[in-house]
Amino acid sequence: MDREVEGFITGHRPKDSNAGNDYGDCWIETIAAEIEKYPRYDIAALDHPPVPHKRRGRTNFDVAIAKVAKEGRKAARASRNSGAG
Repeated sequence: MDREVEGFITGHRPKDSNAGNDYGDCWIETIAAEIEKYPRYDIAALDHPPVPHKRRGRTNFDVAIAKVAKEGRKAARASRNSGAG
């Protein structure tokens, strides 16, 4: 693929470019012809609906339970450390 055409497709300018490359047409027919050169793949998974995520979000209740348990662990750790000094 020509570097200029690739630059237009990807939205990047060549390293040796100047401000003149910011102006002008992007040769739609040329770019379309270059894109058509890429092979097409038949991907069977794209024909199926997406599978739902296996992870479920935590509810507010789950978060509250975890917070209470964490505070309990912190308190137990603090009481162990205060007696060791």
